[in-house]
Amino acid sequence: MRAFIIGSKELSCVILETMLDYGYEVLGVFSRDREPGMNTWHDLGHRSLEILAREKGIPVYDSMKVNSHASLELLSSLNLDLIVSCFWSELFKEAILNIPKLGVFNIHTALLPANRGSRPGPWAIINGDEKAGVTFHKMTQGVDDGPIVDQIAFDISNNETAASLYQKVNDSAVELVKSTLRKFLDNSYTLTPQNSSKATYQLRGEPFGGQVNAFWSEIKTDRFKRAMTFPPFKAYRLSPHHSDKAELVLTFINEETYQTIDILDLSLFKDSLSGGNAWQRKFLKSLMTKDQRPMAYIKAISNFKEYQPLLESLKMRGYKSTIGKSINSIESDDLEFSQPHRETNGMLILPVLKLDEHWTRTFSNANNISIEKNCPIYLIIDEKDLETSTSKESLSQEILNLGGRLASIDEVCTEFDMKYENIST
Repeated sequence: MRAFIIGSKELSCVILETMLDYGYEVLGVFSRDREPGMNTWHDLGHRSLEILAREKGIPVYDSMKVNSHASLELLSSLNLDLIVSCFWSELFKEAILNIPKLGVFNIHTALLPANRGSRPGPWAIINGDEKAGVTFHKMTQGVDDGPIVDQIAFDISNNETAASLYQKVNDSAVELVKSTLRKFLDNSYTLTPQNSSKATYQLRGEPFGGQVNAFWSEIKTDRFKRAMTFPPFKAYRLSPHHSDKAELVLTFINEETYQTIDILDLSLFKDSLSGGNAWQRKFLKSLMTKDQRPMAYIKAISNFKEYQPLLESLKMRGYKSTIGKSINSIESDDLEFSQPHRETNGMLILPVLKLDEHWTRTFSNANNISIEKNCPIYLIIDEKDLETSTSKESLSQEILNLGGRLASIDEVCTEFDMKYENIST
C-alpha cells in the first residue's frame, strides 16, 4: 500500500509508525514542524513528524503548500493508494483529493457530523455536548463533511477542560488509527455518509474571540472558561462589562466610520455549515475593500450565525467590528445581545440603538441598569438616524449629565480588546 502523510503533532508520528509496522510503503510526508506555533506542542511532548520521518529515511517536505503546483506534481508522480491527513490547516482542492486510488482521508477530533471545522474540542464543551470523539473520514471538497470510515465516542465530564478533553481525543485517535489502517490493507473498510441534518460547523479562530460575555448564564460561563483552559496556551479574557464600574458610554457612528457593504441577494451567503466557497470569498473580497474604516455594515443582517461566509470574510478582511441588529431599548434581560459582544469567530458585534421621542427615558433606563449591574452600558447611535428635533449635542449632554462619557468606535474596539487572564496560579 503506497501512502503519503500530511500532518503534525504526535498523532502524525503515530500514523507513520503504524503504517511502517503494518507494511505500508510511506513515500513522503508534509510537515509543519518548523512553524513557530509548533514549538509549544513540542514542549508538551509531541514528537516531530519531520525528525521521525528523517530517522526512518522517508522524504520530508516541510514548507510545501498542499494545493501548490509543486505539490500536485509530486503527489501525482508517486502512484499513491492513500493519503492520510491530521492537524493540517489547509483545505484540499479537488485535484489533490483525486490523486490517490482510495482517496485522501482525514482524522478529525470531533464526533462528526457535529463540530465540523475549527476547535471542535472547546466547542463541544461550550455547547454542553454530552459526548465528544474522533472520526476517520474520507475528505471531500466540503469542510469535514466526507463519508465516515470509523469513529470513537466518549463522555465529556462535568469538569472537562480543553486540556483533559484533548488527552482523551489523542488516546482515542491512536486506537482509531491502528484499527482503521488495518482495514485499508484488506479492503474491509466501509464509507458511511454523514447525516447532514445533525451537522454543526465552527469557523476558524478562537471561540468568541476568547472573550467571556458578562451576561451569559453561570453554566455557559463555566463551560467557556473550561473550554479555554489548556496550559500553557493563553486562556480567556473578560470584557469591559466585568470592570465593576457603573457608567454610560455613548458612541456616535456615521458613514465615515463604517463601510457599507450592500449585498443584493443575501440568500447566496446564508450558510451555517461553511465559511464560504471560493466564489463567495472572491465576491465578498471585491466588496470589502479595506480603507482604514474600523467597522463594516451589511444591510439587512440581524443574525450573523446564519451567514457564516460573511463572518469569515469580515474577519479575513481585518475589520475590527460590524454593525449588528437594531434595538429599540436597553433591557436588563437582553444585555447578552443588546450590548457589544463577540460572535462565534471573534468578530465584535455592535448593536445600534434606534431612538424615538422618548430617548431621555431610554437613557435613564440604561443608566439604572448600569447602576444595578455595576457595569458600563454602551449606547451606539447612528447619526443618520437622528431626527432634526434630536441633536447630537443634546444626546451628548444628557449622557454627561448622567455621569457618562463619549467614546469613538476605535475606543470601544480597544476597550473590548482586553488582555487574557493569567490562570497559571
